[in-house]
Amino acid sequence: MISKTDDLEILLAVYDTGSFSGAAKSLDCPV
Repeated sequence: MISKTDDLEILLAVYDTGSFSGAAKSLDCPV
């Protein structure tokens, strides 16, 4: 199972690419 730290790093990495904006809006996160 992925730890919270690894999961967060993955999220940040994907968010950095800009392809995570759609999912971020679904999670109600600021873009």
